[in-house]
Amino acid sequence: MFEQMLIMPHVLFGLLGIITAVWALVEALNAGEANRFRLKISGIATSVFMWLSYLFGGYWYVTYYKADKAVIVKGPMSWAHTFGMEVKEHIFFVLLLLSMYLSVVIFNNDVSTDKKTRNLAVLVSVLIVTLGLGMEGLADLVNAGIKLGFMGGK
Repeated sequence: MFEQMLIMPHVLFGLLGIITAVWALVEALNAGEANRFRLKISGIATSVFMWLSYLFGGYWYVTYYKADKAVIVKGPMSWAHTFGMEVKEHIFFVLLLLSMYLSVVIFNNDVSTDKKTRNLAVLVSVLIVTLGLGMEGLADLVNAGIKLGFMGGK
């Protein structure tokens, strides 16, 4: 039971990373002097939450995923690992880079006066949210593969 609970921080921090990226998106769209501090906090929070999600998920993956993988591969949705988890493994690094890049863009430029920088911050935020939601969907696919594997394909 404890092992299953260890995945929860990974999911929680991933969702918080998506939520703070939406926050950064809203702050960037309304960038001005009044919200400069909030924009910086949202950018840093996005990166911190994505990194925490990576660390917890990586620990769980290395320690416990092997057993789940065996169940998925022998089940009727073996492609859930081949496609779902493999895509997650690679897209997540893009999310880490984008979340760090968002902070760099926000901290090293004046988003409130430079329209190109504002558009860049908006684009990076949208990419983080879109890829993050895609990661959540892929996680559901992998979970379905595990469940069907345990149920014997029924």
